[in-house]
Amino acid sequence: MSPSAVVTEGQRVTLTCSTSCPLTDNTNYIWYLNSRPLTPRENQNKHLILDPVSREDAGSYSCAVKSNKDISSAPKTLTVQKLRVKMSPSAVVTEGQRVTLTCSTSCPLTDNTNYIWYFNSRPLTPRENQNKHLILDPVSREDAGSYSCAVKTNKEISSAPKTLTVQSITGTWTPAAAGVSAALLVLILLTVCWCVR
Repeated sequence: MSPSAVVTEGQRVTLTCSTSCPLTDNTNYIWYLNSRPLTPRENQNKHLILDPVSREDAGSYSCAVKSNKDISSAPKTLTVQKLRVKMSPSAVVTEGQRVTLTCSTSCPLTDNTNYIWYFNSRPLTPRENQNKHLILDPVSREDAGSYSCAVKTNKEISSAPKTLTVQSITGTWTPAAAGVSAALLVLILLTVCWCVR
């Protein structure tokens, strides 16, 4: 399997049925997923390409040559992991809080994995985005928007975007509220003037 037996959703995966003896170019192959043959359209070649691979493609693969149906390869398991963004404490926060975004997978990755963080579809600077954690401390309203992460492999695999909402500490005045406040201010000024007289 290429690139490996543990891949991330969205990658291109190539499975190759190889033999110790050379076969002719017109040899027909049968591919099996979880012991069930794949449809002829998918499995006539020595290469089975999954592009992009999805979590539904995970399972045990084996192959056989059509002239010897009873002779199959040993099964090999393909694990497909998914990337997603987790937000802590939540996806709706108040400005001034500390917010941690984590690029998590369904399967563990190596410690030296490189990550890319995106804000509103634009990559953040390398200084900010090499880690699986993106920390916003303190978070501001300018940080509100859509975040996604990706893993740097032979191909960039991205998570689905997730929206961070940042609420203001002070309430937002509506036009109606502003009108009421202005009227109260006028009444206060009139009262002060009357008392002075």
